Amino acid sequence: MKKRIGIIGDDYKDDSLPYKILLSKKFDAKEAEFIPLLNGIKGNNYKKICRALPIEVRKYSLDYVICSSDLDTTKEDTLAIKNKEEQWFNPINTSIDKKGLFFLVISELEALILADINTFNRLYNVSINFGRKDPMMQSSPKELLKNKTALPKKYHETHAVSIFSELNFDTVYQNHLGFQNFIEQLEAILKKSKKK
Repeated sequence: MKKRIGIIGDDYKDDSLPYKILLSKKFDAKEAEFIPLLNGIKGNNYKKICRALPIEVRKYSLDYVICSSDLDTTKEDTLAIKNKEEQWFNPINTSIDKKGLFFLVISELEALILADINTFNRLYNVSINFGRKDPMMQSSPKELLKNKTALPKKYHETHAVSIFSELNFDTVYQNHLGFQNFIEQLEAILKKSKKK
């Protein structure tokens, strides 16, 4: 039975919609439907999210909600990771009866773009050599992409939807350990749901 999964990110257009595009490349439409939520509410405003999200969960009859947020630091910052989970995700998850799936993006959405840098290079006609470096260890990946591109095709976060439409899911999965871990959790949840 198909699962209906909401998505909230730091920004509806620049985060939630791109995640839907990327996840839809992996999961069959008969298996999961991804629904971006809370257009107009920024992801850092967890109090507004806690008030509005339960209404959306009922409105769309959601089975789960992916709660995604940027960490804005590296994966070695264990205190920041713990604080984000306790102070941001846990209250949101409680407000929707524990239907939340936490996806902490380290450090920014742009780290997922770095995981398939060849696609970005092709789209922007640049040659960023990211090599085998862990995208989660890159500080300020957004600034890196901005600094390596130039007008008339300078990178901007509002380009995320068009870039994510071109990204190769398998390449991102292979090169971004945090995304890989999240996908494996999501697959396990969907597999478990099928058995019920």
